[in-house]
Amino acid sequence: MKKETLVHLLVVLTCTMSMSAWSQPVVSTPVASANTGRLGLALPASEVVLDNLPQAPSGSSQPLRYHDVMDGLTEQQREARRQSAAFGTTGASRGTSEPASSITARDSVSALKSFAGAGENGSTPSDMALAVGPTYVLQAVNDSVLVTDKNGVIQAGYPKTAQSFFGLSASTYVTDPRAFYDWGNARFVVIMLEETFAVTGNQGYLLLAVSKTNDPRGVWYNYGATFQIGATGECPDYPSLGNDHTPWIGSGKGGIYIGINQFSSCNPGNSFIQNYMFMLPKTSLYTGAGYSYWIQSGFNVGGTLVDTIQPMNVAAASNNPPAEFMVNSYNLNFGGGQCSTGCNGLVVWAVSNPFGFISGGTSPEFSGTTLATTHTYKLSTGGDEPGCNNCIETLDTRISGSVQYNAGSIFGSMETQDPTFQTGENSPIWFEVHPVLGASDARCVGTYANACPVLASATLRQEDCFLCGGWASHGSAFFGTLQPDPENNLVMVYNYTSQSSYPGTAYTSRRVSYGDNLMNGAGIYLVNGTAYYNQGRWGDYTATAPDLNSGLNPYMWFSGMYSDASGNWATQIGKAGYTAPNQE
Repeated sequence: MKKETLVHLLVVLTCTMSMSAWSQPVVSTPVASANTGRLGLALPASEVVLDNLPQAPSGSSQPLRYHDVMDGLTEQQREARRQSAAFGTTGASRGTSEPASSITARDSVSALKSFAGAGENGSTPSDMALAVGPTYVLQAVNDSVLVTDKNGVIQAGYPKTAQSFFGLSASTYVTDPRAFYDWGNARFVVIMLEETFAVTGNQGYLLLAVSKTNDPRGVWYNYGATFQIGATGECPDYPSLGNDHTPWIGSGKGGIYIGINQFSSCNPGNSFIQNYMFMLPKTSLYTGAGYSYWIQSGFNVGGTLVDTIQPMNVAAASNNPPAEFMVNSYNLNFGGGQCSTGCNGLVVWAVSNPFGFISGGTSPEFSGTTLATTHTYKLSTGGDEPGCNNCIETLDTRISGSVQYNAGSIFGSMETQDPTFQTGENSPIWFEVHPVLGASDARCVGTYANACPVLASATLRQEDCFLCGGWASHGSAFFGTLQPDPENNLVMVYNYTSQSSYPGTAYTSRRVSYGDNLMNGAGIYLVNGTAYYNQGRWGDYTATAPDLNSGLNPYMWFSGMYSDASGNWATQIGKAGYTAPNQE
């Protein structure tokens, strides 16, 4: 597909606009806590063969609902908050650049593959999940599941509806997919949420499915609506997904970790209740068996509840951290609400001995610490597109995409209104955090004597407000998601829109040897938007996936949403990798 040519930004400008260097690392203060934990029980899974399901019909009948920006506000209240948070004058054009159409290998790694993913089929917005195995690419959006080969060839009979995949009726409302491929155990994992919107009160469920092999077209263990989230009438939202393959006591294959925000209802005017963290043992669920799992809640800083905790994903088999790490930014309950008056900091969590309870041992050990950030971040204003200001939803200051772990570091990104030049533009703040564990908790004795290390501190190794103040035509970059390869080279995918560019998906990258706190260039379009998007909501996150099929040539895959020629949303999938020594 031919891409339009846009203005190319010199690397020197990226360095100038970054404003992110500091002389000493930023270290944490241990004040975070998680108050409540309990056991749950999952029943055995049913089996479904994905290939055998009927192809999704054109024009899905899934009802259009916008429950997934859960902040207790009406649309009018939310818009008023954004307007009150706005810096400067809407429409100002201080910046100088947009993502480029191409760039040399020495500046930034270029996409080796770029092909179409799922498109709009009756449900808005997309949201999306991406997982890549040895042979196939799996993408899930809010209403369907798509499987392609690594050249983008859609497999026969795809996409499938998400409802049929999870064994639900065609009219069931499902949303918020997340996925990963487990390179240590050769399995695909997909989660989504179900909402019943029943007359007597909504019931929300976590949906979970695990492939039996490394071929996503075959048999899956479908746990369906096993996990009801909270009480009837309440509303779960915005799941996060992480995994590790540390051989824990109680689950030698590692764990799956699912965070979910919970609200008092699915209607405007709701209130935030808390964030749940489900911890599931891979050893049992990878056989389709029933199993015990742990639910933790009450995550807070100084008594104030936090939301949208992102558990880390560990890809490489050589990485076996002695705790599962998680991270969140400040968001709903902070800085005037959604950080409309500004917030600073991250919260880093460690979970040790996560599955000892399965063999009769002690319960998981949770510890947390706060970490100052170089930048103060602020509720975004919404993105502009030609013919409309502030009309592309950029959400809030939560960490929207999955968080990755490699070689001792956690990589993530959150959105902010430009905090430097005060022009009302929006950009991702990406970060690299190094957690440090201390001594084991004293309650862990005998077999568990060294199984419960507590988080001692965390250090902010890198942080960059990506091209803050440097976008042309009042541009906004948002929903950044990072993917490291085994050497900690990075690719970051993000959405981009401006007063002269319809919303599209772009990416940037950095070699691990490049200067700290910098991405190597303003980015390259994976696909640019081509028409006015007027559907009100944009997808709430982008997606990445590691490809470790070849140890000598690891790749980083990514996907995002764009507006197509009809003004509908569509998605694009890309692949990149630093596979040659001369790539810098």
